[in-house]
Amino acid sequence: MQTPSFTNHTSQRISAQWAVIFYFLLLTAVMNQALGQEMVAKAKSTSGSIPFEKTTDNRIALMATYRDVSFPMVLDSYALFSALPEAWVKNWKLPKTPYIYTTRDFQNKRRKVKLRLMDSLLVAGQFEASKFYVNPKKVLNTFEVGFLGTDFLNDYNWKIDFGGGTLYFDESPFRAREDDIRNTFGKNEFPWFEVSIGNASQRATVDLGAHTALSFPVQSRMGEYLLKKYNPSPQVVTTGGANSLNVTDTQYTILVDSILIQGKRFENVPVRLSQNTRVSFIGCQFLERGALILNYKTNQQEEREVAFRVL
Repeated sequence: MQTPSFTNHTSQRISAQWAVIFYFLLLTAVMNQALGQEMVAKAKSTSGSIPFEKTTDNRIALMATYRDVSFPMVLDSYALFSALPEAWVKNWKLPKTPYIYTTRDFQNKRRKVKLRLMDSLLVAGQFEASKFYVNPKKVLNTFEVGFLGTDFLNDYNWKIDFGGGTLYFDESPFRAREDDIRNTFGKNEFPWFEVSIGNASQRATVDLGAHTALSFPVQSRMGEYLLKKYNPSPQVVTTGGANSLNVTDTQYTILVDSILIQGKRFENVPVRLSQNTRVSFIGCQFLERGALILNYKTNQQEEREVAFRVL
């Protein structure tokens, strides 16, 4: 039997193939290491309370400190990564990472951004985080404010008393009452409630980063139902969001006399319909009616809990 041999061409081809495989494995290792550096915020105590400030549009803001500079950061339960103005990120020369984060702007267009690595952050004088990703956003340059996403919220359980202006945190879950509206959501989901108006139902994300009460896309089942029932007049407005600014949108504003959230009735709720947005959400203008519970750390590893009570 003749011993097989490789020609130079075949040998080069195999070497090239192994080079590609090695590069892929190396890239995978780098990406896995990158994915393991989401924010881990450690509090000075296992539980406590923090007074918070409200923005002019009723969102929750906590003061954060980096390199002896203090600035407000808005809580955002509908964002995977915390965000800072792009100008600050460049000024502080935060290093780029290999991880690309894809988001959608207010016109539903995809945007890709390389996350930056932040070495430390102190939030509300209580939570310390180190070596974590942050999303640089150009639109935030105008507002000079940051956003704390679920990478921050994930490490504790929270109760937000909107009327009392107090944020409670605990390593143990907060107990919901019998008359609270409650729902569970998965580990890879954002918190949400089922909203029903008349014959239409829609899942709506609980979004602390949104200032409106309830918002639905015009193209959704809920949007189509409300347009047909109320026949509101359209308004062309210049608006934006966390990913874009000065965008033209066609919106409809309706005061709905009665809605159901997880089967519980609420009256006189302002609802906004938007032509541009593709998501439904419940914002701070509604949540300020009571207290919100977000249990990210429960006894069930894959199951989390959201609850709301009217105060």
